[in-house]
Amino acid sequence: MIKVTYMPAYERSPLPEDAREYIFLTFQEFKEWVQNYVCTSCLLDFYDMNGEDPSDLGDWLDMGCGCEIEIDEGEYPIDWHSPMELPENFEELKNKFLDEKEE
Repeated sequence: MIKVTYMPAYERSPLPEDAREYIFLTFQEFKEWVQNYVCTSCLLDFYDMNGEDPSDLGDWLDMGCGCEIEIDEGEYPIDWHSPMELPENFEELKNKFLDEKEE
C-alpha cells in the first residue's frame, strides 16, 4: 500500500485540517494517479530549471505539485526512475513557453 497525503505547500506544517489522503494498493495505481495529478505548469517548471524534459516519476514530483504531497511507501518501494508519459501537447506548450520567455 502506498499512502499519499495532500498538503498545500503553504501549510506544510502542521498538517492542515483539510488534508486529504489517497491510498493506492499497487505502484501502477499510484503512478497513474501521478500522471494525472501533476500539472503541465509544473512539468514546464522542471524543464526551465533543468534544461531537459521531465522523464521519470522522480522528475514529475520534483517541484510544484510534487511538493504538495507526502508519500508513505509502506511495504512497496517506489521506483522513482519509472518512465512517465508527457502530455501529447507538451512540445507545443514548451515551445510557447520558450517563445514567451524570449520576449
